[in-house]
Amino acid sequence: MNYIALFTAEAQKNAEKSAVVDRGAARTTSYAELDRLSSLAAGKIYAMGYREGDFVVICMENSMEYIAAYLGTLKAGCAVVPLSTAYPQERVDYIVKDCGAKLVIQQDFFEDIDLYGEYCAPPKMIPRHWLYIPPALPETPRGYATRLEALLLPPYEILTTF
Repeated sequence: MNYIALFTAEAQKNAEKSAVVDRGAARTTSYAELDRLSSLAAGKIYAMGYREGDFVVICMENSMEYIAAYLGTLKAGCAVVPLSTAYPQERVDYIVKDCGAKLVIQQDFFEDIDLYGEYCAPPKMIPRHWLYIPPALPETPRGYATRLEALLLPPYEILTTF
């Protein structure tokens, strides 16, 4: 079972329960709403021509849209590269170049999201999801990609699933 399958199962089981509460409880998003918005994000990513294995940078403020972009990137079959908006532009540029990202998602990504249909890559197409870990320091030579599901497994299972 992959990360998106786990999320989808949770979203179906708890559709009306709160999935995300933005800072200060200004906005609450249900699992159903988050699932729909992440599927729309995946639809936009897919419609823009990005496919399985492409690296997608997400550089947004912490919000429900950030989580939807993260899940949508995985649903599109792409690898997530999470970046802080606090990073200086020079560092962002370096990481984008280092991982070969083809798309950088920022806050304005969701402005026209309803123009795209929902999408989720078939499970056979994306048996694994990838997460890019940026270099810890600017002088660190390179970042690396890790299998996202490894973060969900007990240590003894990680060794047997790769």
